[in-house]
Amino acid sequence: MSVIIVGSNHKPTAEYHKKLGLPKSMLVTTIDHGYEIGHTSIQDIIESSALEVILKNADEVYWAESSKNEFFDNASYYDFLDWLKDYNLKYKNVKNFDLIKFDPYNWKILLPEVTEQSMIFFGSSTTAGFGIDNPEQQYVNLVAKYFKKTPINVPKIYNTSLNSNDKIFDLFFQFNFLPGQLVVLHIAPLTRIRYCTTDHQLIDLQLSNKILPNHKQLVQVYIEEFLFYNLYIKLTAMIKFAREKKLRVVFFLDDYKQGSISEKDQQYFYEFPEYIPGSQLKNDMFQDKANDGVHPGINANWAIAQEVINHMENLYK
Repeated sequence: MSVIIVGSNHKPTAEYHKKLGLPKSMLVTTIDHGYEIGHTSIQDIIESSALEVILKNADEVYWAESSKNEFFDNASYYDFLDWLKDYNLKYKNVKNFDLIKFDPYNWKILLPEVTEQSMIFFGSSTTAGFGIDNPEQQYVNLVAKYFKKTPINVPKIYNTSLNSNDKIFDLFFQFNFLPGQLVVLHIAPLTRIRYCTTDHQLIDLQLSNKILPNHKQLVQVYIEEFLFYNLYIKLTAMIKFAREKKLRVVFFLDDYKQGSISEKDQQYFYEFPEYIPGSQLKNDMFQDKANDGVHPGINANWAIAQEVINHMENLYK
């Protein structure tokens, strides 16, 4: 069996055989190389047609996970990835093709590994545990402990109090869930949005805060009716996906009392059995305050945990 490792022409590609647990690879530049294990790149073989011939005659091809700084510039790096993508569509012998990251703007983030023991929580500052110093008193850890699971607290990992439903939706679909996974979605306030600037930077913004001059147009566009509809279609997609993947998911609103989503609007959520009605949480979310005087306190966290546990148990008997 012949193996070709393809990447940059720098040292990491030549040593990638170690990661695969293979014997040392040899530099390949021609079709008649005669090596069982070789490495090469589009810098070593400038003609892509010649590189294609060498790769297609190998039994297995591996992408060496080369980084951008191993190429001449960003353009040559992504040109190479595009070429390799088209190559694999044709020959389908790149064994670790799924490791290639087509992410020129760095929008993707490194997510924690998910196991059968994991219980995953999405949300904003309340889910992150803001204001509750003792982790054992945060609702996330109370729920995970009850179900004997290890919590993955998504907003806490990424240390943000401005998580929007756009960001929750984005992260949700990046996770590699396992069948039967326990998942809790804590819906953020409608006034929080995520948008992309002209230089492809992702910005988190709370429209109810002081608006900078360049944000005035956003305020005119992102009215609450639009934001509610946007949330509704995102939730519909997430719940449909969760059911197809056989996840055990429940969701609830950030703050029933403040009325960012009206009681009339909430009627749309009742079609989802996964929804914990706001009416069940209205006396729980702010029955006491955390140390910061803003977020739900210890008693409120305990009450939220009980609602999540009860709903999840009743729904997924």
